Amino acid sequence: MSFLSELSLRIHILRYRVGLRKTLPAAIINRVKISESNEPMIDIRKCHDFFFGNGLEQRDAVYVRRGVYERLIMVTQSLPGEYRLKIMSAHRSLPEQQDLWNRQMVRTRAENPNASESELITINRRFVSQPHHGFGGHQTGGAVDVTLCDTNGADVGLGKWLNTDPIMGGHENKTSAQNLKTRNVRGRFC
Repeated sequence: MSFLSELSLRIHILRYRVGLRKTLPAAIINRVKISESNEPMIDIRKCHDFFFGNGLEQRDAVYVRRGVYERLIMVTQSLPGEYRLKIMSAHRSLPEQQDLWNRQMVRTRAENPNASESELITINRRFVSQPHHGFGGHQTGGAVDVTLCDTNGADVGLGKWLNTDPIMGGHENKTSAQNLKTRNVRGRFC
C-alpha cells in the first residue's frame, strides 16, 4: 500500500474512532483474515420471532451463524412491544453474491458511462461486496441486514435511506415524527 493510501486509511480510522464516521472503511474490514470457526449455521426461517423481506419470505431456509442468531434474539426480546425485526438479507452463497455484484455493476455502468473499469469497481464496492476480493459477512453467515417492522410485518419508516428493492433499487427517504421515534428505537441497537 502506498504512503498516501495508508495515510488516507489512517485518517478514516481516526474519523471512525472520534465518531465522525459511522462505519469502518472496507479496506480495514477486508484485511481481517477469515477462518472457519466451526460455528454452526442456523436456519432462522423456522424461527417465528422474525419477519422476512426482499424475497427471503419465499425461501425454504435462511441461514446465519449461531452467534448472529443469538444476538438477533437478544435484540428482538429488548424491542418495545410494537416492533419486530425484519430480516432483509442473511447468508449468501458465492453464486448469489456474484449475481448481486453483476446486477449492481449493470446499474453502476449505466449511471457512470465515462468511468474506467477500476472506477466502476470502486463505485460498485460502495453497494455490494466484491465476491472474490475480500468477503462480506453475508458469505460467511456472519451478517444480516435488518429493519424494523410492526407486529404485522409492515415496515416502519426510519427516516433515512432504506433499500426497498432486492436489486439495490427503490429507496425511501422520509422524516416525520414517527420516523424520529423509530429511529430512536433503532439507534439503541446499532
